[in-house]
Amino acid sequence: MDLSRLRERLRSMPTPSQKPVQKAAAGLIRREGEEAADARLYSLGETALRRIGGPAAFDIESALFLDTETTGLSSGVGTVAFLVGLGWVESGRMHTLQLLMRDYASEETLLGEVARAAEGFDCVVTFNGNLFDLPLLATRCTMNRRENPLEEMSSLDLLPPARRVWRRRLGSVRLANLEEKILGAGREEDLPGSEAPERFFSFLKTGDESLLEEVIDHNRQDILSMGALLAELCAVWEDPRSARAAADLYSLGRALAQQGEKDEARELYRLAGQPRPMTDLGALIDAKYRAEANMELAALLRREGRRDEQEEVLVRMRAAGEGGAFPLVELSKLYEHCRRDYDRAREAALQALAVAPEEEREALRARLDRIERKRKNKHREEK
Repeated sequence: MDLSRLRERLRSMPTPSQKPVQKAAAGLIRREGEEAADARLYSLGETALRRIGGPAAFDIESALFLDTETTGLSSGVGTVAFLVGLGWVESGRMHTLQLLMRDYASEETLLGEVARAAEGFDCVVTFNGNLFDLPLLATRCTMNRRENPLEEMSSLDLLPPARRVWRRRLGSVRLANLEEKILGAGREEDLPGSEAPERFFSFLKTGDESLLEEVIDHNRQDILSMGALLAELCAVWEDPRSARAAADLYSLGRALAQQGEKDEARELYRLAGQPRPMTDLGALIDAKYRAEANMELAALLRREGRRDEQEEVLVRMRAAGEGGAFPLVELSKLYEHCRRDYDRAREAALQALAVAPEEEREALRARLDRIERKRKNKHREEK
């Protein structure tokens, strides 16, 4: 049964005039804190916010950061958010509020506290929240027959824009990895999020609150890191040409091309495609995406009809040995169809045939046959 049908059934159930006696909620563990917020959060650019999927009107002091710790990795009806961490920026400080259930009977109390804390905020900021935290909390509100306090708020999920810019270079874009590789603030002795459910279950059995301390610390760090990550994301998306790694420049170019910003994408591809010294493993990754960037740049220039610039890129790729058969095939097409220079088209196709994988050679042989026919016809006409 899908979530909408479940909500309709729960809402249609008659409310008994006398509720059965239930175990009294044991209450919540509540933690509050604050520390200096990243000053850049007060100067987030409109262009960057648009590019990362932010709402049209965004005020950092009207944004609520949210992260949950749950009893499982699914957002289905059997999973419960036993800890909800909230954060907000006010007067240059990042304030945090963490609400943790002492038992399952405390869930309705927790949801009520989240609703009260969310009052006055316009946007909820998460990391993978659109796919996990927010649907999970919506389900728990439905199961408890409560209104979802986050339903009318706009949402900004930081994972998609982080993935678009850094995944090719870093591989993993887990929040902890971004802290270390992008924010320069790795965690020490951090409890992996995957171990949080077991700590909660052990707490329920033993009542030992010390089991939860590392879970609470982990959750609070997630909230604080989201603030810093939002500032860093906006910095790189506001000025994408400031990125240093070819993989990042290429990734930003692809993302902006998909958003229709062709001029900026073209320049990012040019920057990514520039030669770089081979000094370490990062340089090897850059070399791969330098070729990818030049391939995208050549394709973009072809679509725009900028044939001279396309030829320059392809010739440079051929000289550097980048892209395998790609620049040779594209040069052959350009010489055949645009320049009507069948001798050069034939030469490029022959070079492509020598380096192309087996599955591409049949098409290249057919291209060579066609070029040869055109070449002979042209020579006859010239006589």
